[in-house]
This record gives sequence, C-alpha cells and structure tokens, in this order.
Amino acid sequence: MGGCYVATMFPLASGTTIEFRAWVDGACIRCKGVIRTSDPGVGNGVQFLDLDAAAVAVLDAHLTKVEREGAASDSGLSGVIHSRTQ
Repeated sequence: MGGCYVATMFPLASGTTIEFRAWVDGACIRCKGVIRTSDPGVGNGVQFLDLDAAAVAVLDAHLTKVEREGAASDSGLSGVIHSRTQ
C-alpha cells in the first residue's frame, strides 16, 4: 500500500516529486509521490507520500479482490503521473 510500479517507456528520474492519480475499480485516488526507481524502457517505482483513509480503503478492497480472483491479468488499474516543479 506504500507505492506501485508504473510501466512507461520514458521513466522519470529517481527522486522526482510527482502528483499521482490512478483509477482503481472506477474510483480515483490521488496523492503526492516520489520516484524511487527508474528503469529506462520499463518504468518507475513510485512511493506514495500522503494517501488518505479513503484511498487506502479503495486500494485495500482492490488488492483483496485481486488476491481472491487469483491475480487476473486485467487488474482494473489505470492512471497517470505528473512531475511537479520543485
């Protein structure tokens, strides 16, 4: 619940502060984040910095559902990240 991996061909640099937004089972979660890993041509590891209780509940319900379903390939997740100027 502390972060995720975002697949992208052009990852951001490690340490970049971002605004993170993702749709999880139709619910939008938003938070600030920081790029912790940067793998060119593969993606970024993102650490969430300020998830609120509602976002945690949405993620927990989704992860419980995926675990029950045996981690189906269509996870219901989609999102975008935007880098922030510091």
